[in-house]
Amino acid sequence: MNNKRSILISGASTGIGRECALLLDKQGFKVFAGVRKTSDFEALTLSGNRNIQPVILDVCKDKDVRSVIKLVSEDKTYRFFGLINNAGLGISGLVEVMPFEEFKKLFEVNLFGVHRLTRAFLPMIRKNEGRIINIGSSSSFFSGPALGPYAATKFALRAYTDALRMEMKFFNVFVSLVAPGPVESAIWDKAQVYKEKVRKNTDPELLEVYNTFLKAGDKLLDKVELIPAMHVANAVLHGLIARKPKYVYLVGKNAKMAHFISKIPQKWSDYLFLSRWQKIVDS
Repeated sequence: MNNKRSILISGASTGIGRECALLLDKQGFKVFAGVRKTSDFEALTLSGNRNIQPVILDVCKDKDVRSVIKLVSEDKTYRFFGLINNAGLGISGLVEVMPFEEFKKLFEVNLFGVHRLTRAFLPMIRKNEGRIINIGSSSSFFSGPALGPYAATKFALRAYTDALRMEMKFFNVFVSLVAPGPVESAIWDKAQVYKEKVRKNTDPELLEVYNTFLKAGDKLLDKVELIPAMHVANAVLHGLIARKPKYVYLVGKNAKMAHFISKIPQKWSDYLFLSRWQKIVDS
């Protein structure tokens, strides 16, 4: 059997995806790095990593998926081994405030995009007894004010990953969920731009209704400790090469705390969380 293995990563232009691409290249994998923009394609091409091959991939477009699967399947030098579903949107907001179309777009990328890509590559992965790694979040285990829409997609991704993991056991294919806390990434800048746009286009009276949550959310964001994307990439690497990979990788203290909170009674977690938010507002 060909021991040279290839990997496909979606959302490889920045943050977690890019760090995964660079790390797996160093480990000897051929990396098909999915990016949406030509400028990102060119930046990765110039990175000097000979085993990284950028590919234009929007997980919401069937034609992109077909093009990439054709490219990967025609590469006879490397055996396709792993799919890393990393592409995602990090926007969110209060349930009453967030526009329906934005909520729908979150699911289109964070869940339906994962399914589109996974379903297309499963025949190759099953044949080669490969690996699938889905990038979740601390929000895969815990939701709260202004997190609902985003967390809904990540809860759903966890359920999707659980089902897929059990379905693939019969084929010696391992499926893992990597769930990091807040990560150093350009996604935070995009989230800030989105937040400002939504507030600008929302009725001021409605914003005043939720003023406590908005103030607390802004203060919490200022205190967030971001973890290096490399920490997530190391978890992904373990999921790909370990003889017995973990079902779930909790990366960072926020992810571990969210997982812990998900295990305690709901009324307690609600009380603790809302009390903390009120203290932040009053401080």
